[in-house]
Amino acid sequence: MLCNLGSFQATTIAIIVTGIEETAVRSTIEQRDIWYRENYLNKPPVTPEEMAELKEVWAASIFHSMLAETSAIFISTLMFILYADHRMVFDLGYEDSFTP
Repeated sequence: MLCNLGSFQATTIAIIVTGIEETAVRSTIEQRDIWYRENYLNKPPVTPEEMAELKEVWAASIFHSMLAETSAIFISTLMFILYADHRMVFDLGYEDSFTP
């Protein structure tokens, strides 16, 4: 729904901030998870075998997150177009006189 922010500048800023946030979260997943395991869960340091398993879990997590985000983009765009005639029921950010 980033396209419905109202101005091109606000949309661009939102996309840039979201990109920076996603990059920071995904590039620090290993450090954050290991820190959490050692400090809050009081687990011993990760062994090489555990690290290999954790990397597979992190890769799967990132993949499924990206898949869900991409699906949400396409589905929300499709819904915005298909439900234009039903804008009184589905408030998807339509303007008063806007028909896609």
